[in-house]
Amino acid sequence: HRAALLQAGVGTGKTFIYGALLAELWQTGYFEGKTFSPWPALVITKASIIEQTRRVLETHFKLCPKRQFRVLNYDALRSGKGLDTVMELKKEVVNGEPVKSFKWKKFLHPLVVIIDECQSAKNEESTQSQIIQNLSEVDDPNLKIVFSSATPFTRVSEAKYFCVNLKMQYSL
Repeated sequence: HRAALLQAGVGTGKTFIYGALLAELWQTGYFEGKTFSPWPALVITKASIIEQTRRVLETHFKLCPKRQFRVLNYDALRSGKGLDTVMELKKEVVNGEPVKSFKWKKFLHPLVVIIDECQSAKNEESTQSQIIQNLSEVDDPNLKIVFSSATPFTRVSEAKYFCVNLKMQYSL
């Protein structure tokens, strides 16, 4: 599948699990020749743990933040700060109301996106949820998304960001 959910209790090492995954993908050459992104792996997390996440990936898994990955927080995601190289923001007026839409740029999007503390995207109308949902529109079979949380969602309606990115076939 395109997406996976890493659900584990608080303090059980989710950062280490996805850090090991990223390190393995780099060691096996997964990223080679598949993207022109300035950071082939993107980790989105809460502002309070951004430095800790970066430190774990650098120290324990020997990943280089300037070349292999980038860690952003949800505030940066909402503001679009730092995403202009990999995403387009379009502003339109629809029925007299301003509407923002986000589109990931072809060949410049990250190949692996880790959505840490993914419950932050549960409000489907929020900017961060819209950006994460729009990953589903990226037409690249190499794109993989890992959603990580101790409490990802409590109601089905809160799981839209996850479900649209699974890209599973279904029938009625």
